[in-house]
Amino acid sequence: MLTNYRHPRRMAALSASKKARLIAGIASTPLECVELYNAVVACEKIPGDMAEAGVYRGGTAAVMLAASNEKRLHLFDTFEGLPHGEGKFAAGEWLGSVNDVRSNLSQWPSRIECHPGLFPSSTAGLDAMQFSFVHLDLDLYDSTLAALEWFWPRIARGGIQ
Repeated sequence: MLTNYRHPRRMAALSASKKARLIAGIASTPLECVELYNAVVACEKIPGDMAEAGVYRGGTAAVMLAASNEKRLHLFDTFEGLPHGEGKFAAGEWLGSVNDVRSNLSQWPSRIECHPGLFPSSTAGLDAMQFSFVHLDLDLYDSTLAALEWFWPRIARGGIQ
């Protein structure tokens, strides 16, 4: 490898990735987690909360929370697995309950807010929110499109979706 992981920020990103993989058994690669970590750090001074749509058991949410010093993270998921099958995915796959997620993210209890249900109905009452960073990890086309349409006008200037 040519990358030096002794740099404090690189070490922190890789450490957060390793911890998240142990906590929740995520499908994201360590490199994807490091990229996610760095993107969250880049948005730290942008106003607004963070969000993740498609939470599973909270692994990438753990990476996001580790990368941010104080931002709240809104978690959108059915928390009952996929509502229907599509392509290679089956209904019920990727099941992670609210209790699983809260347990896996117990280090940050005051910084997470779970919004169970199908997207975008799970956003009721949040229309005035602004987000600095949004991570979409949805496996179904209709959910992904709905999330893009809902979050886009709520991304703060300089934020990342």
